[in-house]
Amino acid sequence: MRSSWRAGWRPQGLIGVYAYAREFHGDRPCKLEPLAEASGMSVSGIRTAYKDGEIDTVALRVGRKPDSRRFRPPAAGTTRS
Repeated sequence: MRSSWRAGWRPQGLIGVYAYAREFHGDRPCKLEPLAEASGMSVSGIRTAYKDGEIDTVALRVGRKPDSRRFRPPAAGTTRS
């Protein structure tokens, strides 16, 4: 299974879990190291596993905006991709 992680395979459901754990956390996001260890991915793999689109999907599902200070709304007149 670990070799398929390295090949780029990511179950879509887990990407949302990573986004939720990091971006919808209240004051303290889930740390990268435990997420990486539990998933069999690297820390940088967790950090880059989800993009703005996944954050938007999670926001719609949970009915609120992300808590993360890293979250930046799109500039006026632009849309997220």
